[in-house]
Amino acid sequence: MKICDNFEQLSTFFDILKDSDDFYFVQIIQRKKDGIELPSYTSGARTIRSFYFFNKKHFLEQKEYIKELCRNNKARAYFWINPRNTVDVACESIKQFAELIQSGNTKQGIAVYDRATGSSRSAKYDKLWIVDLDSKDIEYKNTVISLIEECRPEGNKIKYIIPTINGYHLITSKFDKHLFQQKLAIKQLDNLDIHNDNPTLLYYEHN
Repeated sequence: MKICDNFEQLSTFFDILKDSDDFYFVQIIQRKKDGIELPSYTSGARTIRSFYFFNKKHFLEQKEYIKELCRNNKARAYFWINPRNTVDVACESIKQFAELIQSGNTKQGIAVYDRATGSSRSAKYDKLWIVDLDSKDIEYKNTVISLIEECRPEGNKIKYIIPTINGYHLITSKFDKHLFQQKLAIKQLDNLDIHNDNPTLLYYEHN
């Protein structure tokens, strides 16, 4: 059995929150890729539950419950790395509800708040990216980190290194993607997926 438990490391994200309306978004998701049989109407994944955490204490209090939900549903817990704000999410929800009314699809309204949360990064914080490494090779990881640090702008760009089942998520500040791709090509390395506002892995048990 492989277990990825990133609760302690990701709990430090809460230290930067500036406002009582700011929060982090966590979702427990079943994936067809993990061998789960899902209804045909899903797009390869199904949300079991969503959480909205405004502080570290509440986040850690729910740790065992989240783990239990993951085990019972053979699901993964994901942590969106960029903070959200309730005002931003409310405004985006209103916009999405209006679009549903106009298109006659109000049955989909039950999922609006989660969708709005997923698409509403708070602009008060410097944006974080995820560089997805699908390998546990330490030398390869260190090479990629060095190439990122060589890119513009100057300064430390690697903020966190989050283990996944098959590799790592490098949580970074923004950098010159084009230059990074050039450096990968020079090293004869494949291009890597860079996610501008996605979740990282919080918890998963893999048999």
